Amino acid sequence: YALARLARMRIDRGQSAATQLAELLALQAADGGFPPAPGLQSEPLTTAYVLLALERAGQGAGTPAGRAIGYLTTTQQ
Repeated sequence: YALARLARMRIDRGQSAATQLAELLALQAADGGFPPAPGLQSEPLTTAYVLLALERAGQGAGTPAGRAIGYLTTTQQ
């Protein structure tokens, strides 16, 4: 959550968030979601924050975002 928030803040300030986004994308789990920390299971709240960061970065239509949306859809059912 904190890394996604930092990425969004940097983007909102017109700064590069490439490092934070790369770190976030490296955390994406096989189920498409994002964990709150390395080694933990994916959770919807963290996944939603990462999606917001990806959208702000112009990557909301990419494959990682699509997988995350799939994860969120699955967890709601």
